[in-house]
Amino acid sequence: MMNSAASVAKRIAKIKSKSGEQISIFNNPIAEEVQSKKLSEGKIWTPEHFNDDMWIAPYCVLRSALFSVVKRGKRKEYKQNAKTYEGEKIASWNGYEITMSGFQLDQADFDCLLACIEACKAQGFGDSVVVTKKQLLQLMKRTVSKDSYLWLDKSITRLVSAKIGVLSKKRKVRFFGSFLSSFIEDEQSSKFALKINYDLSKLFVDGTSYLEKKVRLSISGDLDKWLYSYIYSHDTSIKPHVVSLEKLRELCGSGSDSRRFRFKAKEALERLESKKLIAFEIKGKADSSILYASRLK
Repeated sequence: MMNSAASVAKRIAKIKSKSGEQISIFNNPIAEEVQSKKLSEGKIWTPEHFNDDMWIAPYCVLRSALFSVVKRGKRKEYKQNAKTYEGEKIASWNGYEITMSGFQLDQADFDCLLACIEACKAQGFGDSVVVTKKQLLQLMKRTVSKDSYLWLDKSITRLVSAKIGVLSKKRKVRFFGSFLSSFIEDEQSSKFALKINYDLSKLFVDGTSYLEKKVRLSISGDLDKWLYSYIYSHDTSIKPHVVSLEKLRELCGSGSDSRRFRFKAKEALERLESKKLIAFEIKGKADSSILYASRLK
């Protein structure tokens, strides 16, 4: 029995043979259907209990400066080594070595990636999916406006342009590439044909975090979002997660000095605690402060 993708492809071929015209994926619903249903390069690795209420993200992403705390107007550009073609080394959790080239990514860019994964999950990594800009913005609960469209264009471009290298020391496996393999944009219809990098699925093997969509999207501020996602990437059911604030300052990519970061982190943690998401305690002085944090959900 012919599968749905092959059936649709046959219909397109018939139309093309009659008209002699190239069908654009953006102005023909049949072409969009085949673009979204074509066979994957391989089966997507899907974490258990992945449902519509959750975002999913690999531990190594949440425990690093890949999506960092960026001051407005202070986005850094990581350079590529001319000899090795690798990017600059960035702060990461024990067990990983991470490099990056391209413009610094922030927590809003991370929301954009999570929305892209959500839009692509039915087809799987490695397949293209046609989605409107409005749909992506709505997945992120962002206002649909001209400014939002401009921001989305830039965020998608940053995600495609950034080259990431992740070495898992435990598995001795290295991922190198972009989170988004490519995108095609149709300016007239405000649609994207997005392709998630198929190999990105392999980063989930070392550990997957499940973040409640409505919770993460209700949190404001890069540091608050980063701390929430970081803490929820650890199992605190038996004992609190323990980490120095200096280590956190490095991992989140903060440009603040130690004393200033302690003040900002304490404020952010208090806001998360007021939402009944975490419980925490900070011990020690500014240059040697230790965080004890537990998840409440």
